[in-house]
Amino acid sequence: MIRIFTDDFRKYNNIISQAYVKGDPKTESIYLDFVNSYAYFNYMDSIARFQFKFEFEEGKYPTIDSNIFISIPAFLTLCNAYDYWDLDPVNNELSHDRVVFSIGVTKNTYDDLFQSSEISEEKNPDKFILSQDQVILDMRAALGYMGEDGNFDDSKFYHLHLKGTSIVTSDGSIIFEAKGENEFSDIAISGGGLKLLILGLSSIVDDEAITLYDYKTNWLILTFGENQLEILTPKLLEFTSPNLDDPDFISKYHHKTSLVVKKDDITDILKFYENLVREEINERLYLIVNNKEEITIETKDTNTGNRFVSLISCDPALLGLELCFSRNLLLQAINSIDDSNIELEIDISQPAFNVIGAENKNRHVAIIRLSN
Repeated sequence: MIRIFTDDFRKYNNIISQAYVKGDPKTESIYLDFVNSYAYFNYMDSIARFQFKFEFEEGKYPTIDSNIFISIPAFLTLCNAYDYWDLDPVNNELSHDRVVFSIGVTKNTYDDLFQSSEISEEKNPDKFILSQDQVILDMRAALGYMGEDGNFDDSKFYHLHLKGTSIVTSDGSIIFEAKGENEFSDIAISGGGLKLLILGLSSIVDDEAITLYDYKTNWLILTFGENQLEILTPKLLEFTSPNLDDPDFISKYHHKTSLVVKKDDITDILKFYENLVREEINERLYLIVNNKEEITIETKDTNTGNRFVSLISCDPALLGLELCFSRNLLLQAINSIDDSNIELEIDISQPAFNVIGAENKNRHVAIIRLSN
């Protein structure tokens, strides 16, 4: 009999359940390694693991034959019910007092890539400590607008790119960039690693940090807190990334003419329009600069109407301007900016406009302008 304590599985319940993919033996089950006290689960090309607690009967010790695959939905359901379950490995039963469940268990071997020669033989991978105070907040902001469910379309080159002092994400219509003090090597994360990273960010607490190990064999390991969740994922080697160092590219979104509004004011208006433009392509809205005191945000398609937003400041060159934009993209961009006032840099002759804090300039989001 093996007593399995469930608190570690409950802690990572959300991550494990969202990584579950029916039809693939590796993603349908969680692997319990009693020899090394690790639980493993897979998503696409990536593996995650964490340590869990258990007790063997007195005088007995785990061997490789003790390790099992167990169904993720069934096991997580049981873990959420009690603090521990007793596993009978002979009859494949989990019991708690008088409660007994027969479960699907297999004993196939598991290919632990954490122990592979590509990882174990490289002694000095590049190491980055991503502190809670800034970098993790920037990563959360960057990945937040991409969708927490992780259903990314690779054709739009969704990825997280760490290069120099920048953290960058893009889907072809919107580009997020945060500037910090870390000097990263050129690292791109995509696919399964990106989804697990998004989910892993939700598991850490305020005093924890992420450690990123960059292996020359093109693997990355991300650890969340000390002796907690670990993610092993291949680096994305072929991808298209915006060249944010190119002055010609920067000129397409960074403009000298701008207006400033209160973040709460424009957020409220954009949320108001959610159901009114839900059926419109790109949730199309129009921003019109009426005068130095206010702008109009209106819809001109199925449901017509307008709302007004007061201006804090406005470049005179923008008077009379009309900007067509995606409601959803602008709202997501504004939500990622840590500032009470939002500056919109606009040049109607250029293909994109820029969203940035009026005071905090460490993050910005460039958005494609829609045609009127």
